[in-house]
Order: sequence, then C-alpha cells, then structure tokens
Amino acid sequence: METNQHTVNFQLTNVELLSVELHAPEQGLQPDTIFEFDIKSGYQFYSDKTEIVAHTEILIKAKGHDKVLGKAVTAVMFQIQNWDEIVSISNDKVDIPQQLMTVLHSIAYSTTRGMMYMQFRGTFLQNAHLPIIDPSNLSKANPQS
Repeated sequence: METNQHTVNFQLTNVELLSVELHAPEQGLQPDTIFEFDIKSGYQFYSDKTEIVAHTEILIKAKGHDKVLGKAVTAVMFQIQNWDEIVSISNDKVDIPQQLMTVLHSIAYSTTRGMMYMQFRGTFLQNAHLPIIDPSNLSKANPQS
C-alpha cells in the first residue's frame, strides 16, 4: 500500500473474537426482519511492537426496537514493518496517515462481518449481515493509545 509519501509494508498478525452475545427476542423474529447495527470502532497503538490493533464492536437490533439482540466485539492486529517511516509520535500523540487507517479499518470491519456470519449461522440472527459501508467513516474514530 502507498500513502502520499511512503509505501507501507504491513501484515495482519492476529484476529480475536473478544465476545459474542445472543439475546433471543421474546417473540420470534419474522423472516423479513430488518436489522439495524450500531457500529463502534477504535484503535490502539503499540510502538514498541510496531502494532496497530483495530477494535470493532457491533450491536444488533431489529428495526424499530430498542432491545439489543446480539453483540460482537473483535480485535484485528496489524504489524507495520516500516513503522518509523510511517508513524510519528510527538507529545504522546500518534500520527498515522489517514489512508492507512482507512485500509486497516476496512479489513477489520470485513473480518468482523465474516466472524459474525460464522457465529450467528443457524441462530435467529443468521440473516443479520453487516452492510457494506464506506470504511473512511470507521477510521474517524478517536484513537486509544
């Protein structure tokens, strides 16, 4: 991947399903139930390991209802091989090119979608598929260092 200034050498190093929850509705769901998703994402930096961890949390509700039917929380870890060329840290503030963060969050979000599909298969949430979205909206989350 290339940013405006450098080629970024990175790899996905680990994927973790941190938690998954199912909360069965009192009344069964209709086959044509429309699901809504509350998506939260953030990231952590580990400069000593040259790692970025993208966290994604998804809450699932039936449209028009407040009860959370399901939840999935994932962490996707990436190692930036040329960290010192790409990342700058000053006054405890981490500066990473927005293009890179967008790509990492896109990968993390898509990975979360697949993990949810596998976890919810055969349950009342088997048709709750995460929508395809603009990943640049995910990467605007506040960093957690």
